[in-house]
Amino acid sequence: MNYEEIVEVVSKHLDYRNKLRLAQLLIQLARKEEEERSPNIFFKGNGKVAEIADQGGEEPMEAPKTAKAPPDLPTIIARILKSKPSRYDTLSNFIKAMFQFQGGINDESVRKIINAMCTKNIISLDNNKVTYL
Repeated sequence: MNYEEIVEVVSKHLDYRNKLRLAQLLIQLARKEEEERSPNIFFKGNGKVAEIADQGGEEPMEAPKTAKAPPDLPTIIARILKSKPSRYDTLSNFIKAMFQFQGGINDESVRKIINAMCTKNIISLDNNKVTYL
């Protein structure tokens, strides 16, 4: 299928909500692919793209004005403490939801955030249950 065929099918068969869902999915897939192609580029706190190491790749582009840098750990913790998910799976999904409009977050990063919260004695995990300290 090419672009024109997809546009024709989408415009005929999808309502506006599904078109928005498709657009969101395509943006997430494109951002993920961009990250895989240019792993030496990351977002700085000011919303601009910076290069970790110059390996002869393409010049980093400025982030779109609507893109936000991922929140830092204190911001994530503050949001979790407002909601207080009680199960590990719920906590994991809550963290993933925080990053859904920024291209998503992988499971390893979610585990690192949860481990950091355990290390800082903010939460404790007992089997699948989350306890807030």
